[in-house]
Amino acid sequence: MPRAWDINRGTSGKITVAVLDTGVAYLTTGTMAQAPDLAGTAFVPGWDFVWNDNEPVDLDGHGTHVTGSIAQTTNNNVGVAGMAFNVKIMPVKVISTDWDDAWGAPSPYGLSTVARAIRYAVDNGARVMNMSFGAKAPNQATLDAMQYAIGKGAFLVVSAGNEGAAQNVATWPASYCKDLDGATAVAALDYDYQRAPYSTHRDYVEIAAPGGNTAADANHDGYADGILQQTFDDAAQASGIFNRFAYRFEQGTSMAAPHVTALAALLMDQGITSPVAIEADYRKH
Repeated sequence: MPRAWDINRGTSGKITVAVLDTGVAYLTTGTMAQAPDLAGTAFVPGWDFVWNDNEPVDLDGHGTHVTGSIAQTTNNNVGVAGMAFNVKIMPVKVISTDWDDAWGAPSPYGLSTVARAIRYAVDNGARVMNMSFGAKAPNQATLDAMQYAIGKGAFLVVSAGNEGAAQNVATWPASYCKDLDGATAVAALDYDYQRAPYSTHRDYVEIAAPGGNTAADANHDGYADGILQQTFDDAAQASGIFNRFAYRFEQGTSMAAPHVTALAALLMDQGITSPVAIEADYRKH
């Protein structure tokens, strides 16, 4: 990234990235607080498709961690960096928790909700979308929405899944990326640039990015080899307190996808505006 930033750090406010996730700790309201290391990050209005309101706040921490990799406030002498720290973030809440077992079932957290969220995001100016989640079954409305978003000029990034060796298990919407130009499914690498043991590697995977492996310490620094970003303090979150924060090492293709999302945003800022061209650029390199 330092070499990339020598070329382009992004034009402040030019590209909007939608984070479809558990919400983001982007705002201070009631018992909620903005993550301190997102204080200098630009946000645009989003939507909560779980509770159907205009405050897509995070009650889980997953979406906040993902957002940090994309656009954590940078050059502020605090915490860690975001890859595309000059983009605008649109928080779009589509799930309540990252472990929700209702995926693929008829529920408010199913892919039909995601389909509406995708259309909302692109219709409100998102040019790149990060979707760090997976469902157990396909959904035609989601595929239609992905095609619609690409047609409107948005590049879509989806986590490939954490099924590891269980390669008979597919996830959606990652599976759709195999046949969609302008959408890419992202697998996870560990510290040694090898496939992380949990990472799905089915034929719909098109690229891999750092996802961490918290079971290892390959660089011998005394910390688990996860992706480090700021999110809720574990103990506080377990007690239902959402205004205390910590830097946490996490792993998953959820953590890998935002690296690709951020780089796609920088490419768009640089002038590669076609989603199909961005995917072609990834393939070329």
